[in-house]
Amino acid sequence: MTYTKDNLRQIFQQPFNMNEWQQMLQLYFQAKELRAEPERIDGTTDDEQGYYLGAIDTTDNYRIGLFYYQIQRGNVARKRVGLRNLVKSFVNPNWGEFDAALVVFDSGELWRLSFVCDIKGEATAPKRFSYVFGESDNYYNTPVGRFDALQRNGISFENIKDAFSVEALSKEFFDEYREHYADIVEFITGKRYVKEKGKWVEKTIHEPCHEIFDQFVASFKNPEKTVRDYIKKLLSRLVFLQFLQKKGWLGVSASRQDWVGGDTRFLQNKFCEFADKDNFIDGFLEPLFNDLNTNRQSEGDRASALVGDDIKVPFLNGGLFQLDEEDCTDIRLPQHLLGDVLDFFERYNFTIDENDPNGALTRKCLAVYLRTCWRITKTKVHSTHPKRLCSICVRKASSPICKQMLTMKPTKPQYANLCLLTRQNN
Repeated sequence: MTYTKDNLRQIFQQPFNMNEWQQMLQLYFQAKELRAEPERIDGTTDDEQGYYLGAIDTTDNYRIGLFYYQIQRGNVARKRVGLRNLVKSFVNPNWGEFDAALVVFDSGELWRLSFVCDIKGEATAPKRFSYVFGESDNYYNTPVGRFDALQRNGISFENIKDAFSVEALSKEFFDEYREHYADIVEFITGKRYVKEKGKWVEKTIHEPCHEIFDQFVASFKNPEKTVRDYIKKLLSRLVFLQFLQKKGWLGVSASRQDWVGGDTRFLQNKFCEFADKDNFIDGFLEPLFNDLNTNRQSEGDRASALVGDDIKVPFLNGGLFQLDEEDCTDIRLPQHLLGDVLDFFERYNFTIDENDPNGALTRKCLAVYLRTCWRITKTKVHSTHPKRLCSICVRKASSPICKQMLTMKPTKPQYANLCLLTRQNN
């Protein structure tokens, strides 16, 4: 049996079902060694009843134990290390029976699926190798996509680890992000950076889109660089807004006094509703950016008519959403380019909560992204200093997004990926 994305999503959205899970272990994970009935693990307490379900022998010769724990106390969405320690003895590299463990921790409503390994050089952090399921209104796009890829790639130890790995997911995100950026730049300028003999070189792919590019030629000394800067700024804005809409702060009813009940798919839904999708940047996004950069508190933060009726959006200020000279150009992008970007973002779970187990793209990822852009480009595009943005976010109750920007440094892999977006500015 092949599990479709809808099959996987349905399983993840439901409370844990043992019969369904055992079937998935057999058909999806190809487990050949399964207990007819879960075997109670000696020494586990009534609050944390543990059961052994069987084992998987992977295609690359690793042995993975299968376990299930009923958790009577505590929140499985918040509790990570303590749960992981329940199976630690089974995967101890010195005396453990298994190389790794695939474990379900079930509290009745929510259930956590963790991949645990303590092999030297392969040890898995509980925060980075775990998903929490059981919310009926959560699309679980990230785990659905990862498990769909695991099914296609094969049940090996490395593939299972990658399916749970935040680092692999972050690299995947940045790599594809760069491709979307390059697609839009190529459409406007006709040029694209390609890798030849280990070096990135600029190539002319086709004629520029004169309808757009000629405006930059007429207004700016270095039109190609200005186009690249403009697209970086546009995508930076959209990335930032993914975090805000996930929090429910975009599209909140204007009748509310608080910031609850917004549309968590605000941008995607607005794009679907917009009639002239080629004109989405000028017709919707720029009015939205202007609203976000305008203090409308005296009007109850009510959005302008072009953004929506009877809704409000927060005042952010800080410069990121300030409309600059390049925003005055008429940008009509084929709808598939911007639509692909929004679809791409929707595959990931953006969150400002570092404890969100399904949010691989957390505030740390956003901080790395924005800080790297600020440090490398050193242009007007990202002239907003992190301190200013931090103070603004604190005032708007969104400080978790940026509060670590002043101290953290990008990791080498993330820095390298982002350099590809900005190298041409140096």
